[in-house]
Amino acid sequence: MLTYKAEVSNVRLKGLSSSLLWHKMIIKYNKDWKEIPWKEIHLKLYNLQYKIYRYTKENKINLMRKIQRKLVNEFGNKLLAVRMVSQDN
Repeated sequence: MLTYKAEVSNVRLKGLSSSLLWHKMIIKYNKDWKEIPWKEIHLKLYNLQYKIYRYTKENKINLMRKIQRKLVNEFGNKLLAVRMVSQDN
């Protein structure tokens, strides 16, 4: 079974991007692949996608691009992509 390191925690470190925060959590804790907070990752992904939609509709291109970069670089979204490819196929 695949294993991955992640932490289920609401601790926020000041001055760290969310991707860097995920990397810090990976170093700190070892968890099983099944224990990664998938619902939280899905919710965060949905919220980012909704913000992109809203900013596009409001013609706020700079904000939309900022959120797109964040979406691409989020570590949780990368985990979700690996999960979708490995488990759904």
